[in-house]
Amino acid sequence: MNTPNPVAFSYIRFSQASQAKGDSVRRQTELAELGAKQLGVKLDPSTFQDLGVSGFTGEHRNNPDRHGLAMFLLALEKGKVKRGDYLLVENLDRLSREHVMKALGLLLNLVNAGVRVVQLSPSLMVFDENSQPMALMMAVMELSRGNSESAMKAERCGKAWREKKKEAREEGTPTTAMLPAWLELYGGKIVTKPDAAKAVKRVYELCVAGYGHLGICKKLAEEGHAPIGKSGQWVRSYVAHLLTCRQVLGEYQPIVKKTRKPDGNPIPNYYPAVVTEELYHQAQHAKSLRDGTTGRPPTRTNFNYFTGLMCRAGNPEDKYFTQTCVETKKNRRQVNYQSQKANQGVAAASCFPQDVLDRAFFKHFRILQPKDVLGEDTTSEELSAVTGELEAVQTKLAELTAEMETGEVKRLVPLLRKWEEKAEALTTKQNALRQKAAHPKAEAFGETQHLLGGLLWDAKPKKGEPDNSDEMKHRLRACLRRVIDRMHCTFGGTRNRRRAIVQITYHDSTTVNVLLVDFWPQRAHGTAGGGKKVFSEAKTVSTWGTLDRVIDEEEANGLFEKTFKGE
Repeated sequence: MNTPNPVAFSYIRFSQASQAKGDSVRRQTELAELGAKQLGVKLDPSTFQDLGVSGFTGEHRNNPDRHGLAMFLLALEKGKVKRGDYLLVENLDRLSREHVMKALGLLLNLVNAGVRVVQLSPSLMVFDENSQPMALMMAVMELSRGNSESAMKAERCGKAWREKKKEAREEGTPTTAMLPAWLELYGGKIVTKPDAAKAVKRVYELCVAGYGHLGICKKLAEEGHAPIGKSGQWVRSYVAHLLTCRQVLGEYQPIVKKTRKPDGNPIPNYYPAVVTEELYHQAQHAKSLRDGTTGRPPTRTNFNYFTGLMCRAGNPEDKYFTQTCVETKKNRRQVNYQSQKANQGVAAASCFPQDVLDRAFFKHFRILQPKDVLGEDTTSEELSAVTGELEAVQTKLAELTAEMETGEVKRLVPLLRKWEEKAEALTTKQNALRQKAAHPKAEAFGETQHLLGGLLWDAKPKKGEPDNSDEMKHRLRACLRRVIDRMHCTFGGTRNRRRAIVQITYHDSTTVNVLLVDFWPQRAHGTAGGGKKVFSEAKTVSTWGTLDRVIDEEEANGLFEKTFKGE
């Protein structure tokens, strides 16, 4: 049986991405080609590469989707690399710069699997199952040298970075020229790029106004804000990043490079702030109200003011969305509020015309008084109490940390962990209350009434006037989310008479309002001269009231029958 001729595979690695601009790839490639000729074997065209990947941490041995050495090890495991094949490396430290025990283990595992590992420089050396002890000792020395160099570099770099972080905390000195896209280094100081900073602030303003990530991207493009970031265009992922990073407030969070975890507390006022604390918390609150809502770009005809608020009575998980239906006999389109579960075929049909319900709701809601729906707002008092409690916990943590230097560490560690968890929980609660305090309900309710007074249904701007209706609709939806907690809906009736019972509950309030809508669609009731059909006018009757609790669908239907008896 003929055995296949051995094949040589080359492995190229360097640590810093900036080295790609130098001579490293060309040098290692030429050495591999020369080495294959000297060995008299064919060089496989598929080169395994880890460009800009450190060999000190050992990460290049993991994840074959990202790392060349891991890909080679997987090929060896699957039999694509045969016994007797060669792996060519410029130097053994290209293979690994880990601790000598791990690096030597990698080399021996390859050799035991039948791979001939070849070091090409400073002189050609082949390590295989027949290698002599002296050759292995030289391998140990080479691997140890590579690890020592990397360890020394890591220590020096780590010390330099620790000094930079210390200067950043004490003097505000910039640690690096790599800055967020809206900032730049000028004369040794960090300054804002005016147009980019203005765009970042506009992202926050649009978020508070009720725009989602995609809506913000479109609005920024419409308003002519030049894109910032690496992609060269406004994209949802970058907008989402902007709305979560605290760099916009001027904070800098040092990190541990290896783990990407925070290194100490954030440094305030390190960057120039482009967003106020109040606007930041308003945006976080607006985002939290959007959580769990379905995001679909609205059109002029199906803008959903109640996205994420409407659910089926008795089943909060069954949300309503807008859906365009086509009535084939009348050849027209009708936008309805449709139940998600009914649309999936797992619940009874439940829909109602969107424009009818919207008009009825806003007709009654616009004349409500704040005292009718707003409960007592105790946010300020709660925030003050939580802040005081957090300060007490932080004082206790400082005492425990100081005690650990002289006390019994084994006893103190569990206590320290317990108080740290408490501090983390209080910090989360404090941030939530700050967001809530940034958007008082009374302010949101007042803005809702103001917007309802200025928003004209189906009104188109006059020639030469800007169309502000789109932004007003987004602002109105954002305000409604800050006031309304849930809208429990019961839809029913027949084709010729539709009914809607909507129970409205509010944030931090025990008030339950109910909207009852009785709707007769336009329908044919005869013919005129020439056989032309005659249609009746559509008719809507609605009423608004108060309940002592949220009722189920059966009680809701009973209330409707009692209210509209004889209609």
